[in-house]
Amino acid sequence: MQEAFPSAIPIPGSGRTSRLGPFLALLYLYVPFLLFAIGWMRPVFSVPIVLLTALCLPACHRVLPRLWVPDFTRRNLLASVLVAAILAIWLYGSGVGGFVWANHDHLHRNTIFGLLVERPWPVTSVGVEGVPQDAPTRLLCYYVGFWLPAAAVAKATSLRIGFFAQWVWAYFGILLACYLLFARFRRIPVWVALVFILYSGADALGVAFKNMHSAHPIPLWNWESHFENWAIYQYSSMTTQLYWVYNQAIPVWVATALLLDGIPDRIVLFVAACLMVSSTLPFVGFCALAAFFAIDRHLDDALGKTGRWRQRIGRFIRSFVSVPNTVGILCVGLPSFLFLKGNSAGAAHTLFWWWTYPFFILAEVVLPMFPLWLGGRRDRSYWFVFLALLALPFFKIGPSVDICMRVSIPFLFVVMVWTMDALLAARRPGDRLQRAFLLVVLALGAFTPLHEISRTIVNIRRHPDAEAYYAGANTGRDQIFGYRLEDGNVPVVYINPSPDSFFPRVLARKHVARDNATPDTP
Repeated sequence: MQEAFPSAIPIPGSGRTSRLGPFLALLYLYVPFLLFAIGWMRPVFSVPIVLLTALCLPACHRVLPRLWVPDFTRRNLLASVLVAAILAIWLYGSGVGGFVWANHDHLHRNTIFGLLVERPWPVTSVGVEGVPQDAPTRLLCYYVGFWLPAAAVAKATSLRIGFFAQWVWAYFGILLACYLLFARFRRIPVWVALVFILYSGADALGVAFKNMHSAHPIPLWNWESHFENWAIYQYSSMTTQLYWVYNQAIPVWVATALLLDGIPDRIVLFVAACLMVSSTLPFVGFCALAAFFAIDRHLDDALGKTGRWRQRIGRFIRSFVSVPNTVGILCVGLPSFLFLKGNSAGAAHTLFWWWTYPFFILAEVVLPMFPLWLGGRRDRSYWFVFLALLALPFFKIGPSVDICMRVSIPFLFVVMVWTMDALLAARRPGDRLQRAFLLVVLALGAFTPLHEISRTIVNIRRHPDAEAYYAGANTGRDQIFGYRLEDGNVPVVYINPSPDSFFPRVLARKHVARDNATPDTP
């Protein structure tokens, strides 16, 4: 099966293949939606949705690509153990699971996870401590999918075990994403895990440019600083994504790795729909990549070069017509959309700062992608990703630069994988210039994740008792619903303030609107 973005060179390896890895990846994306449907929606809707989507899984399995499986050798075993240990340490330091200090965004997310564990689903403001008893009902409306498997475990056990289950779920997702990369390369190179952790745009260069013209320079050599937002815009390294927005990043890593390994058009819409409730903004970027892959493949397909344009377009559309895709759109995508559209931070705005944009694009897009161009990657996929990364800073949704930061995740993941391809390919004597550029770009980019890891280590030392730290710092349950905001910097982006909107009124498992309740604007 043709890959969406094929590797730069053919790589020899074991001839054993299996669909088990891709199927586990599909289940990883599907299970959060399954729990969402069961927990959030009325049985009259959830039961047929669960049955239809579950019946689609065997059909999806039959068309998934067969991927490389490593032979059971001492070398592969040692490499696997080393990679697993490196990734476990990386995840442990992120703060996922509540074992150690974490960035302040975790304080909001830990509270959301606590609400998912303590409150009945769907979670509303009714009965939450600190919420006035006569206040209109507000529905928790956020991309909660990542937490649902761990929350289900916690409901049956305890919150502490639930946090551990959250760590296990995150670890499983990272291992799946790495396996899908190893299957692409048909080997288990340990350096792939290191590039995964250390890959980034050249933020250090951007900070140096900004410091030359700023009255308040950013301390580049202060290893406690977080300087990735130096340009107001931000394209996040994989480490930054894990340490700040793990709940959105990990699922789309898995989905994008599947896309790179060549999932067919017949199930790609089902896969995309499963992303919505976990990685809402990255889902947009994933859909753009998937759509481009399909168009690009049909342009190169021998069939696509025969017949009139009307016939070609018909063949293209028919490639998506399947039961899994239809069920994915109607039974997964539509309910997820109706749930998420009620979010109070969904207004779109234009965003642009001329004075930082050129430097941002130079450091975050041009420099990382130039060595790929130098190595001969100049196909349509290269230019599509390049132009998409140029365009994303122009758009804004919500109170921050989330479109730029989150929609870019699958595009940045693709550029990282292409860089891995280039490192494997640049072995001939004539490739010295490309190899030198690659190493320089990787070294400049490593500043960003190393700063993130360093500041985490510093703060872990300052707050050795993680449980006490979280007990005093976590966001209040009522603040998530937009109350008592004067006591903390909590953005109102987690709620649907209108209990009479379509999802809570029609689809929700229980009628979350109170009698005589009126829409509430925080």
